[in-house]
Amino acid sequence: MILHKIAKRIEKKFAHLQGKGFLDLNSEIKNAAHCLNRQAKQGGLIIFDCGANKGDWSLGLKNELEKKLGASGLKARFYMFEPSALNIQIISDKIKGDTRFEIVPHGVSNEAGETVLYNVENGAGLGSIYKRNLTDYDMSMDFKEEISLITLDHFIEQNHIEKIDYLKLDIEGHELCALEGAQKALTDKKIQHIQFEFGGCNIDSRTYFHDFYTHLREYGYLIYRITPLGLLEIKRYHEIEESFLPTNYIASLSAL
Repeated sequence: MILHKIAKRIEKKFAHLQGKGFLDLNSEIKNAAHCLNRQAKQGGLIIFDCGANKGDWSLGLKNELEKKLGASGLKARFYMFEPSALNIQIISDKIKGDTRFEIVPHGVSNEAGETVLYNVENGAGLGSIYKRNLTDYDMSMDFKEEISLITLDHFIEQNHIEKIDYLKLDIEGHELCALEGAQKALTDKKIQHIQFEFGGCNIDSRTYFHDFYTHLREYGYLIYRITPLGLLEIKRYHEIEESFLPTNYIASLSAL
């Protein structure tokens, strides 16, 4: 039994070094800024933050880009998609009228409509349209909120957006549906970089990393995993990639 415990600890440690179970906001932000470095110098960045929650990722990325370009040198537009009424108010208070940020009070999916957002408590980061079974974590998703869903293709068309430099998807298991709702944008190669989270939520949505890998590769994306050691390219799919430890990936139309 002792050997099993030791083996399990080693397994978790090496998985973490590969980025599996590695969730670090600062690392996500720095990798996003690295991806955007070239476009940022040209100006006019368009950034979609889907699943903005309380706005920390977008605000952190803005600050990171300003370190390189200066506050006056950053020309960017952040679209923050967040359906939670409480979080919308929190984001609004944080951005304090900064016109570079626009709050979009909707969730994103493969079709427009109305649905229920479940959560362990109002505004928590676990908000999902899937009522997850979290009994092993001594939690229950009993908080419910009616929300509206839109597709990214419709939003892009309605707002006459020509390109998206960076699309971040952290919508608790619904990321693949969001990508299906961006089919035209993907076909037209309007989205340069896509960051998406994959983890336990995908058990509840019954989606696999293989689904993301094949879907994005069809549109010409290279796929990288964010790890403590830097970006790791997933050049070929293997079943070992199916880890439901929360993990972030970046898909890019160009090598990183």
